[in-house]
Amino acid sequence: MFVLASDGKGACTMLTPHGAVAKLDKAPVSKTGDSRFESWLPRSPAPGYLVREYNVIDIEATVEIDRPVEEVFAFVADQTNAPRWQTDLHEVRRLTDGPIGVGTEHEFVRVFAGRQIASRNRFVEFEPDRYVAFEIPEGWLTGRASYLAEPSSTSGTVLTCHMQFKVRRLGFLFEPILKKVLARDSSRDEARLKALLEQSGT
Repeated sequence: MFVLASDGKGACTMLTPHGAVAKLDKAPVSKTGDSRFESWLPRSPAPGYLVREYNVIDIEATVEIDRPVEEVFAFVADQTNAPRWQTDLHEVRRLTDGPIGVGTEHEFVRVFAGRQIASRNRFVEFEPDRYVAFEIPEGWLTGRASYLAEPSSTSGTVLTCHMQFKVRRLGFLFEPILKKVLARDSSRDEARLKALLEQSGT
């Protein structure tokens, strides 16, 4: 069983091995001495507060693209282009008007486990032709990601994608698998981006 949350009165919510959610009048006591289990037990949290601490999924991928820095950066910073090269990204829609910069927001729809999941991001840092960082402030997957475009030794571009995410709600059950999937897809997406930009530039 997994302790998910406390109601602030000693009762807690449990997730059984079969995936069922059950309400208990009080937190269970570990009889196994498993400190990992005991660390999940409520310690007087506020009502509705999620007890478990979430690990950060930290992934970085780098690719060298034989195109000028300004061209590569402009393409990845315009996130409406993202469905053309990112795995399982179904749609991206810009929610704000004006030029791209700090405060720009997007809504995106991603396919995960056969379901379409909508979320939003917001640009929090922006250096033209070099660096953009954005946050996903809410949803089952929150965190921050960035693109850094730097000149390569061959007059092309070295693009670094850095992602730091936390999984919320019941999504933590898929955390180990999700980390592997994100790492795999990130490498695959970078290769797809390289092919797309180098082919379009010929």
